[in-house]
Amino acid sequence: MVGADQQPGLLVEGLTYGYGTEVVLDQLDLELPLGLSAAVLGRNGAGKSTLLNLISGVYRPHAGSIHFGGTDFRAIAPRERARLVAMTPQVLQIAPTFTLRDCVSLGRTPYLHPLRGETAHDRSEVDRAMADAGVERLANRRIGELSGGERQLAALAMSLAQQPQLLLLDEATAHLDLNHQLALLQRVRALQKERGLTVLAALHDPNLAGLFFDRVVLLGDRKILRSGPPTEVLTQPTLEQLYGAELAVIPHPRHGSPVVVLDPRS
Repeated sequence: MVGADQQPGLLVEGLTYGYGTEVVLDQLDLELPLGLSAAVLGRNGAGKSTLLNLISGVYRPHAGSIHFGGTDFRAIAPRERARLVAMTPQVLQIAPTFTLRDCVSLGRTPYLHPLRGETAHDRSEVDRAMADAGVERLANRRIGELSGGERQLAALAMSLAQQPQLLLLDEATAHLDLNHQLALLQRVRALQKERGLTVLAALHDPNLAGLFFDRVVLLGDRKILRSGPPTEVLTQPTLEQLYGAELAVIPHPRHGSPVVVLDPRS
């Protein structure tokens, strides 16, 4: 539950969704106070990306509700929703001939008048988003010429150009090397604090979850199994039960956050 000193942010109640006869999420409940970040962990196929797609509006739930900041997403148009929520995908799907600036400018779509082009304000927000993501020097480079890490930062900039209050990251670090994983999540963490963003990320790596997020959410059996601070959630018994693997959890030597390592006992 959201504490008395915390403002309501993301509230998901009774969320149900499936593909055909397969139920992926069943009566799922989730709360994330305004301005905090949470990483969603779970096995492959647990429904992490599905959850984010439901929150962003890509999918429509079969049952349940999604609120953000007191706004019921069922009561607003997709254009309004896109001004509240932005999602950075796992892989940026865009024409390789687009420049990075062209790509980031697409984030302004929810604000554009159908009969007019970009305004000076739109261009200013694109510049700001590129600067916040650290890619302004690449503005005129074509997407096809960028490295994987640069493309993910471009995708983050496109999300920031939407001026969202809720930022979703769908396995945004999955194909990145350690340096680019660090760069991306450090950017997100800094922006969360500077802008008061609420951040929900689907991740595979529990160590990144422990280092960069206020809360960790464990997804399994079509529901949220546990949610709370990393030190309370990322424990050996809980993670061994979730993943079915032999693990050890030790404190980070500098930050004290949980570090999860494989610990085969046979």
